[in-house]
Amino acid sequence: GSVDFRIEDFLASGAENKSYDYLFVPDLFEHLSGTAIECALSHIARVTCKPACLSFFNMADIPEHVIRPQVLYHWNRVSTRRVQESLMASARSIDVVPIGAFLRDNYGCTDYHNNGAYTLIVSFDAD
Repeated sequence: GSVDFRIEDFLASGAENKSYDYLFVPDLFEHLSGTAIECALSHIARVTCKPACLSFFNMADIPEHVIRPQVLYHWNRVSTRRVQESLMASARSIDVVPIGAFLRDNYGCTDYHNNGAYTLIVSFDAD
């Protein structure tokens, strides 16, 4: 079989429902407005039919996102809880992986520099 890789703008994509088997989103959410974060999460849930891998550079177990607009983008602290709540209605499962703890527990790496790095593996059921 063939593989079709695409890079798209979540806010402008016209992708069909459940049209992507897998989705990888690296370090995007920290740079979106609060409204755009929710829009992107909704889009991910709509277009993905198998796992999505969402990487975060600046995430924390806090009640709400800390939205910090800069001149041309945002530099947010993203709430693990809010992201999970946004995805729960459509996700079959959400595995939250704090990267620092993962490296420490699995590889003995005790000096990882970014406690805000997380990856969420989100599984969806195809409709």
